[in-house]
Amino acid sequence: MNELIERRTENSKTFALGGNKRRSEISSVIIHYKDDYSNAKGLWKDIDLTPDTNGDITKAPYTAIHNNGSIVFTDRKTGDSVTIKPSKIGTKEASLSDVSLIVFPEGIKLQREIKSDTDALTAEYDIEVKGKSVKLQADAVDLDGKKVSITYKIESGKLTETVSLKTTDSIGQEIPVKYPIKIDPTLTVQPCAKDCFISSYAVNDNYDNYGSSLWIEKSDTAIIHTLLEFDISAMPVGATISSAVMSLYYASAAAGTPAGRTYTASRLLRRDWVAAQATYNIYKTDSNWTTAGAGSDGNDYTSADAIDATMPATGNWCNWTITEQVKTAYAGSFTADFKIVDKNASGATRHIPSLWNQHYVVDTDLCPKLVIDYTEGTGWANIAKVMDIASADMAKINGVAVADIAKLNSVTV
Repeated sequence: MNELIERRTENSKTFALGGNKRRSEISSVIIHYKDDYSNAKGLWKDIDLTPDTNGDITKAPYTAIHNNGSIVFTDRKTGDSVTIKPSKIGTKEASLSDVSLIVFPEGIKLQREIKSDTDALTAEYDIEVKGKSVKLQADAVDLDGKKVSITYKIESGKLTETVSLKTTDSIGQEIPVKYPIKIDPTLTVQPCAKDCFISSYAVNDNYDNYGSSLWIEKSDTAIIHTLLEFDISAMPVGATISSAVMSLYYASAAAGTPAGRTYTASRLLRRDWVAAQATYNIYKTDSNWTTAGAGSDGNDYTSADAIDATMPATGNWCNWTITEQVKTAYAGSFTADFKIVDKNASGATRHIPSLWNQHYVVDTDLCPKLVIDYTEGTGWANIAKVMDIASADMAKINGVAVADIAKLNSVTV
């Protein structure tokens, strides 16, 4: 397959399959960046996270520049920035040499480790924030990838984080932490997709970026659903979709034996859900699901064209062929939103697959993805592309209402 570089978007690549057949591979993470985001026609480039001779990152949606013992993290798209510098770990003075700089397509982590309960639980950073687009959060996970309780605050130019050495399972039961614990202030640009899971056991808790994992469960203990959204704006107007496959990587079993169990993907109707706010009760702040757990067919989700998939053995992709659902999403919008549930009968034994989410920075090729095969139309919209004219402007030139452009795309000109 040959990539059509001019078709790139922030999170997709498109390939020629012969004739006017195409394949768009849509990632849940950012895979391209621009040198100049103000240039609409500027080339989307592959991200390269290799540090330069100064240890700086300059070929990503952000830059991370060393400056007098600090890291200056700048969002290329907005120009907003955060300057951060380690100042103390416990009671001892600290510097960048006391943390590891972890880079990934959407941001950086300044990571340190707690190797035993005698290590310092607090750390302090000098920080300067300019603008609002850079997201700052403090995360802590143990050896098993389970979230460890951490609090942080920013006051008078200081970021202070404190770890409490507590972690819980999906039903809120406290369990022992396993060392080492990795702690990091994380700076990111705005993501291009969203995912999280929601749990009936902790109906008011949010599980966005829960140890880089998405969970699904139906047992006597808890009901857990995974929610995802893909931006499908890479698809041209007038395309005929022949296949769409959503894939999630099954990394490990969080409980029981998920392999061989059936999981159902349905189209989520509430496309304005917020990953960092959604819980079993609400899809965003002050907005309840019609039925808790996104459970109302026709309001929260639709069972029309729902698709089953069987969980494979660990270390493999679980694939849902969601062609009809993507066709519907494509016809009405440019996001495709899904809810994945455990279809099996409830029981006393818990079976929970742990699937990598969009925050899995170790290997972003294993993050959720959507692959769409389609045939391009031959109408005005494609002529406009050849002439390098926006479809809406082409419509105006021809005296055609913008809303009717889609109809023209199915007509051979």
